Amino acid sequence: MVIMRLMIYFTDSERETMAALGARLRASRIASEDDQRAMAARIGVSTPTYRRMEQGDPATPLGYWIRALRLLDSPDKVTDWFPETLQARYEREQMPRQRMRRRRL
Repeated sequence: MVIMRLMIYFTDSERETMAALGARLRASRIASEDDQRAMAARIGVSTPTYRRMEQGDPATPLGYWIRALRLLDSPDKVTDWFPETLQARYEREQMPRQRMRRRRL
Protein backbone atom coordinates (compact mmCIF):
# COMPACT_ATOMS: atom_id res chain seq x y z
CA MET A 1 0.00 0.00 0.00
CA VAL A 2 1.29 3.43 -0.91
CA ILE A 3 0.51 6.33 1.40
CA MET A 4 0.79 9.76 -0.17
CA ARG A 5 1.19 12.89 1.91
CA LEU A 6 -0.03 16.21 0.71
CA MET A 7 2.54 18.94 1.22
CA ILE A 8 1.10 22.40 1.66
CA TYR A 9 3.42 25.37 1.68
CA PHE A 10 2.42 28.61 3.36
CA THR A 11 3.57 32.08 2.37
CA ASP A 12 5.41 34.30 4.83
CA SER A 13 2.28 36.46 5.11
CA GLU A 14 0.14 33.44 5.98
CA ARG A 15 2.66 32.31 8.59
CA GLU A 16 2.75 35.80 10.10
CA THR A 17 -1.05 35.84 10.27
CA MET A 18 -1.11 32.48 12.07
CA ALA A 19 1.63 33.63 14.47
CA ALA A 20 -0.39 36.77 15.26
CA LEU A 21 -3.51 34.67 15.81
CA GLY A 22 -1.56 32.39 18.15
CA ALA A 23 -0.24 35.40 20.06
CA ARG A 24 -3.78 36.73 20.50
CA LEU A 25 -4.89 33.32 21.74
CA ARG A 26 -2.03 33.29 24.26
CA ALA A 27 -2.79 36.83 25.43
CA SER A 28 -6.44 35.95 25.96
CA ARG A 29 -5.51 32.83 27.91
CA ILE A 30 -3.15 34.80 30.15
CA ALA A 31 -5.79 37.50 30.68
CA SER A 32 -8.24 34.82 31.80
CA GLU A 33 -5.54 33.46 34.17
CA ASP A 34 -5.64 29.93 32.72
CA ASP A 35 -2.59 27.73 32.17
CA GLN A 36 -2.08 25.87 28.90
CA ARG A 37 -3.28 22.55 30.31
CA ALA A 38 -6.56 24.04 31.57
CA MET A 39 -7.16 25.89 28.32
CA ALA A 40 -6.42 22.77 26.28
CA ALA A 41 -8.93 20.83 28.36
CA ARG A 42 -11.58 23.53 27.85
CA ILE A 43 -11.08 23.38 24.09
CA GLY A 44 -10.91 19.59 24.05
CA VAL A 45 -7.39 19.22 22.65
CA SER A 46 -4.14 17.89 24.06
CA THR A 47 -1.69 20.26 25.71
CA PRO A 48 0.89 19.83 22.89
CA THR A 49 -1.80 20.69 20.32
CA TYR A 50 -2.73 23.79 22.29
CA ARG A 51 0.96 24.81 22.43
CA ARG A 52 1.13 24.50 18.65
CA MET A 53 -1.94 26.72 18.37
CA GLU A 54 -0.26 29.41 20.47
CA GLN A 55 2.81 29.10 18.25
CA GLY A 56 0.65 29.67 15.18
CA ASP A 57 1.11 26.24 13.63
CA PRO A 58 -0.88 26.40 10.35
CA ALA A 59 -1.44 22.61 10.44
CA THR A 60 -3.79 22.90 13.43
CA PRO A 61 -7.34 21.97 12.36
CA LEU A 62 -9.69 24.92 11.88
CA GLY A 63 -12.30 23.34 14.15
CA TYR A 64 -9.94 23.66 17.11
CA TRP A 65 -9.44 27.35 16.37
CA ILE A 66 -13.16 28.00 16.13
CA ARG A 67 -13.77 26.21 19.42
CA ALA A 68 -10.99 28.22 21.10
CA LEU A 69 -12.25 31.51 19.74
CA ARG A 70 -15.79 30.80 20.84
CA LEU A 71 -14.60 30.02 24.36
CA LEU A 72 -12.67 33.28 24.57
CA ASP A 73 -15.16 35.60 22.89
CA SER A 74 -18.80 35.64 22.02
CA PRO A 75 -19.47 33.85 18.70
CA ASP A 76 -20.30 37.09 16.89
CA LYS A 77 -16.78 38.39 17.60
CA VAL A 78 -14.98 35.42 16.05
CA THR A 79 -14.43 37.33 12.80
CA ASP A 80 -12.56 40.04 14.74
CA TRP A 81 -9.69 37.58 15.19
CA PHE A 82 -9.04 37.19 11.48
CA PRO A 83 -7.19 39.61 9.20
CA GLU A 84 -9.26 42.43 7.79
CA THR A 85 -8.80 41.27 4.21
CA LEU A 86 -10.18 37.82 5.05
CA GLN A 87 -13.11 39.35 6.91
CA ALA A 88 -13.84 41.79 4.07
CA ARG A 89 -13.79 38.95 1.56
CA TYR A 90 -16.21 36.91 3.70
CA GLU A 91 -18.60 39.86 4.01
CA ARG A 92 -18.40 40.52 0.28
CA GLU A 93 -19.23 36.89 -0.48
CA GLN A 94 -22.24 37.03 1.84
CA MET A 95 -23.81 39.91 -0.09
CA PRO A 96 -26.72 38.92 -2.32
CA ARG A 97 -25.65 38.45 -5.91
CA GLN A 98 -27.35 40.28 -8.70
CA ARG A 99 -28.06 38.37 -11.83
CA MET A 100 -27.29 39.81 -15.20
CA ARG A 101 -30.24 40.18 -17.46
CA ARG A 102 -30.21 37.97 -20.43
CA ARG A 103 -30.21 39.75 -23.74
CA ARG A 104 -32.90 38.86 -26.18
CA LEU A 105 -31.82 38.47 -29.74
